[in-house]
Amino acid sequence: MDDTMLTELSAKASAVATMAADTEAAFDEQGDAEIEVLRKVLERVRPSLKAIVGKVTLSKRVANLTRNGDIPPDSFVNYDRRAVRILGSGPNRECERDTRGPYSGEALYLREDGEFVEFSYGGEWSNWQSESSRWEAEVRQLSLRDVVDEYELEEVVAGIVEKLDKQLKGKAPERAKAARERAEKLRALAALL
Repeated sequence: MDDTMLTELSAKASAVATMAADTEAAFDEQGDAEIEVLRKVLERVRPSLKAIVGKVTLSKRVANLTRNGDIPPDSFVNYDRRAVRILGSGPNRECERDTRGPYSGEALYLREDGEFVEFSYGGEWSNWQSESSRWEAEVRQLSLRDVVDEYELEEVVAGIVEKLDKQLKGKAPERAKAARERAEKLRALAALL
């Protein structure tokens, strides 16, 4: 090994280190810009979140027929906050054609307060008589940095837009009209009493 090889190695190692630091800085800048976009999206959408969020089931147990033929009630546990699923799915059954299998899946939710949470689903399902099926979700709160690091910004924004579109195309105006009509009738009834 000669001095030129060591000099070349040193120069190349220094160049690669500089390039790596520059690349890392560029990705940090990109992440910061994505966070700023996501923050602005949340500012715009926050007033409408109340209309698109709902109850989210945190766990579910489905009991099949008991030995005497009774059907016990299913049990649910709801998440303590209202939220809307933005991305992902779950709990999903794996191996649909089998008689037993696992539930799995992940989903990104946006809560009514504008915070993101991720649900990771797990559990077991069964089609066997007298066997129950159950799944539950572990919930992890995400910072905006977590969201942009773990999800594609465009997909997150598209998921939010999709939920807003669904709300605009829904029956909310019809339900509001019916509620106003019922309120008017109730006020008239109250005046008669």
